Amino acid sequence: MMSLPYHHARFSTDHGGGRLAYNMNHPEAQFSVDVRHASEMFTPDAGTLEHWLTERYHFYSIKGERIFKATIAHTSWSLHEARVESINTNIGSFIPQRSSALAHAGASQTTYLYPFEVKGKYVK
Repeated sequence: MMSLPYHHARFSTDHGGGRLAYNMNHPEAQFSVDVRHASEMFTPDAGTLEHWLTERYHFYSIKGERIFKATIAHTSWSLHEARVESINTNIGSFIPQRSSALAHAGASQTTYLYPFEVKGKYVK
């Protein structure tokens, strides 16, 4: 999307019995995580961190000297709190390499991305 650095990679998932495994492989980047559901499914309440993290309906991007805004439409997320069993990656030093990372798992749902609008000029 816009100026994000996308690269083709092999991606696989495995799930069942409250367990989720995600694996991504690229010649220069690997990421794998195993998580388990740690709560019943819930819809985050307004004002909670989970609500703030998941109920995003716009995002912004800069490309060249233009600022773009995109609108995203989806129903409220239904989530499980999740416990990270293992995480291994050679990308993003910002990704915690420990099992105490904040994690949630969401049910599948349809999400719509609407056309980008130019919102302004980016001045460095």
